[in-house]
Amino acid sequence: MCEGTESVEITQTNVYPNPNDGLVNIDLGDLKDVTISVYDLAGKLIYVKTNINSAIFQFELEAAKGTYVIELVSEGKTHQVKLVKR
Repeated sequence: MCEGTESVEITQTNVYPNPNDGLVNIDLGDLKDVTISVYDLAGKLIYVKTNINSAIFQFELEAAKGTYVIELVSEGKTHQVKLVKR
C-alpha cells in the first residue's frame, strides 16, 4: 500500500480491541514518527495520521462495518494489521 517502503516487520505494536465498534487503540511501544494509514479492502485510503510520537494512539474509525487494513510506518519499516469493525 505504501510504495517504496521496505516491508520489515514491526513487532512491538498491538491494535485493540479487535474486532471493535470504531474506537481503535494502537500500542506503538517506543516507535517514533509513526504514520498510521487505514485502507478498506479495495485499497482505498480512509484515514491517515502522521508524526505520531506517543506510546498509545487512539482514534475513531468513522467507516462502515467491515474489514480494514491498518498500516503502520516508522523509520522505513512497515507493519500491517487487519482490523474488523462490527
